[in-house]
Amino acid sequence: MEHVFAAITQWGGKKIRTIGQARATFAMGMMVIVYNMRRLAFLGA
Repeated sequence: MEHVFAAITQWGGKKIRTIGQARATFAMGMMVIVYNMRRLAFLGA
């Protein structure tokens, strides 16, 4: 699980620059979706 957060942190995701919890949740969700898409592409599925 830690490798997911390490990858997001390397992309500059250590700080989320949004106002409000709803927007921060959305931004974090988008980062996780991008991580999953990159992982899917890497695995060649």
